[in-house]
Amino acid sequence: MRRLSFRSRAGNLALAAAGAIYLLAAMALLVWYVVTSWSAAHLLDRVLQFGLICSAVVGFFFLALAAPTIGHRTHRR
Repeated sequence: MRRLSFRSRAGNLALAAAGAIYLLAAMALLVWYVVTSWSAAHLLDRVLQFGLICSAVVGFFFLALAAPTIGHRTHRR
């Protein structure tokens, strides 16, 4: 499997920002959704909660993909 990598610092920062937004938004919505509907949750509610967990995993994947190359500086002359 090929590893996806962005060579530009701006691309990595954009990917990290998108990942952080996905992760934070999905986790906040999941917590709110579970707190407000836990006692009356049906199968559809569980499917939607699983979708929010998957969104959080995708956000974490974006962050993990961009993190190793954000701090590196390229030496150009």
